[in-house]
Amino acid sequence: MKQLSYSDAPQGWAVCLQDDCSLRENCLRYATARLMPADTLQHNTVLPAARQGNQCRLFASAEPVQMAYGMKELLPRAAHGEIRSLRQEIYDLFGSRS
Repeated sequence: MKQLSYSDAPQGWAVCLQDDCSLRENCLRYATARLMPADTLQHNTVLPAARQGNQCRLFASAEPVQMAYGMKELLPRAAHGEIRSLRQEIYDLFGSRS
């Protein structure tokens, strides 16, 4: 499994700096905040109002998940007349034929 890096966070990702939160050990926002470079002067953050008791509306689980790769089963399920346009839409969306 790849080690988490600050550069993996999407642009504009809000981080959490609330050390007193009970969810912090499993929160990706908290983990990302711990990886911020020391010279970071400003950043989007989660405010305390997002947390109510033991729940947070902006909680993002740090639990790794397995993602599916490929689309082998996508085109055979499409209607025959739709395949050409569907294939082109996929190419346009991903910007590649590979």
